[in-house]
Amino acid sequence: MKVILREDESGVSEIIGTILILAMTVVLFATIIIWVSNIPTPVAQTRLDVESKMDPVYNAFGVEIGVNITLTHQGGEALDPVPTVIYVTSQRGTNPAKTDLQRLHPYNRLLATPSGLEDGRDSTWNVGERWGYKNLTLRSSDVIGVTIVDTLKSVVLWSATLTPPPGTRPPVFVDTWTDGLWSTTAIDSVESGLGFYLFAHVVDPDGDLNVNSVYATLTQWYGTGDPCSRPQKMWDDGRFPDRSAGDGIFSLGGITCMKPPYPNLDWDGSIILLNATDKGGHATQTRLVLIVLTVIPGPTGGSGGTGGNSTGRPANLRWNGRQGYNIFNASEWDRFKYTAKETRTFRGSDEIVVVVGSLDLENTFDTDTLTMYDPYSGYPAQPVVYGTNKAVTHVSLPSSSQAFTFLEFVNGYYLYTYRFKLNDATDRNVGTNYYRVPLHPPQYFFAKYTLDILLSSSSAIRFNTTDSITITDEDGYVRDFPQVQTYKDSGFAQPATTFRSTDVAYVQVRMFTTDATATNVVFGNIIIKDYAGGTQLMRAPVGGHDANVPICPVTGACSSPPAAISINSLLRVYRFSINFTRANQDPWVEGTQNYALTLSSLRDTDESYANLATQLVVSAPLYKLDGRGDEQRLGHERLLVLLRRPERTRPMAHEPGRVLRPLGKL
Repeated sequence: MKVILREDESGVSEIIGTILILAMTVVLFATIIIWVSNIPTPVAQTRLDVESKMDPVYNAFGVEIGVNITLTHQGGEALDPVPTVIYVTSQRGTNPAKTDLQRLHPYNRLLATPSGLEDGRDSTWNVGERWGYKNLTLRSSDVIGVTIVDTLKSVVLWSATLTPPPGTRPPVFVDTWTDGLWSTTAIDSVESGLGFYLFAHVVDPDGDLNVNSVYATLTQWYGTGDPCSRPQKMWDDGRFPDRSAGDGIFSLGGITCMKPPYPNLDWDGSIILLNATDKGGHATQTRLVLIVLTVIPGPTGGSGGTGGNSTGRPANLRWNGRQGYNIFNASEWDRFKYTAKETRTFRGSDEIVVVVGSLDLENTFDTDTLTMYDPYSGYPAQPVVYGTNKAVTHVSLPSSSQAFTFLEFVNGYYLYTYRFKLNDATDRNVGTNYYRVPLHPPQYFFAKYTLDILLSSSSAIRFNTTDSITITDEDGYVRDFPQVQTYKDSGFAQPATTFRSTDVAYVQVRMFTTDATATNVVFGNIIIKDYAGGTQLMRAPVGGHDANVPICPVTGACSSPPAAISINSLLRVYRFSINFTRANQDPWVEGTQNYALTLSSLRDTDESYANLATQLVVSAPLYKLDGRGDEQRLGHERLLVLLRRPERTRPMAHEPGRVLRPLGKL
């Protein structure tokens, strides 16, 4: 056999290539297998579908006392008791959040916080079963969330923030606070004896708040039997003390329970309970701790009220000896205080402030009254009291049996104030009272009204004066009668209120009409008083119209029977004069002092008035000759000692026939 040898090696190359490809494939797949085997096996996810429900819990009175949470397992795997934890978180307002940890177990009503599975017979939470949670420390207004965690797998299975169904949520007290001074927008501390106001911001998540259901209970009055111990209605109607209607801020104040002389110092730390109810009868309650500070008198020589007065007494008051007072528009007083401009004329929309200052009147525990008299009520004059009940009480306005409140202590002087409004339709305690053509009574005219102020302390220190204010319509309209006016001259051409103790004051009283003769004109007592109770003059014309020294005619001799009262029918006035020199009752207080001039009554054929008043300033010598006899004989008496009388705080008894007691010879 013949063997043929070839030199072609192509077959060898194909075999080697196949082997190489096979080797590469094996290495590649081995690498992929190794890489894939190093990837972590994914954990199986637990699927959970839960329906949540939160309902407020109410007591028998409709007050929310807690919440009830119910979670229903609607789908997914069953939850085992060991790894499953339920977290209930809550946050009230800006307070720190709180968390309550719960585990699965059958429902137990005996726990402090009843909770557990309400369905099934074991501790495994299966589909269709409910888990319940009742907490009496939570409220539906809190931010409440529930989270379910599988601690074994370290995963959150379910989480949600809960809200109660619409219509089931009660009102919410967003904020509550007290204010010691309503006239300022700032929140002022409550001080003992000066009164206070209460405010509450209330909202309703369902928008169905009953605005007539917000009440405050002052527990300080518990057990007294006083009407103040009952719940007091709060208002959001824009009428005093509420500032704005419908803003959700309810107000309480200006009532007897909260006016001076309250709060007492022992009210500090006491509780005020507040309640609000929606239209569905759902109620909520909260409480406020009242903080009362002690009023600390300012040091002698401290700031305030000096006004450049070298005596240190508060400026801009009308003084008589150791006591003074004045009347201001509230807007002026609140802005400038002791530098405010006094006034006696007010528009119906104004608020009046009466200020009394005294070195000696340390309190007003005995008497504290301001009476404004209705000039058209006849004789005797009736007090002006708003509303249909005309009795003067501690809550009536403007006449009040508990009017003044302590303001401050300045340079040894005690200061008291009384504020009252005239017309204010937005204030339920005031309303509209003065009209051009009123239904009189109970309404009143734009006219001139007499004020009588009487304060008395527990130590029998007394302040008393009368004055008058003119109340006008917004355009200045006012009735011009009855009015008392004083002049320097017998021609009644020089109006004046300032006189010397040796002057003659000429007085006229304006009427609606005058009689043709003085026969039926009857004047009662004509009175001049200082502020401490002294009476410099109290005389009535003889027969109501004839001279009775020092009540004299305008011209001619001052003796009876000539009539002291003259008539000017054209000007509708009755006129007479007062000779201050011959007023020999209580002596004039030395220096320039203020006095009250009052006509106790006046009637003629068709008009009758009482308590007509104005103010006078009378300057008396600081030193007087001390001797017997009247002023006309003083020049012929022997020279006696000069005496400076000390200022007095109580009336001095009049000594007939003597000017002052002699101290002895030179």
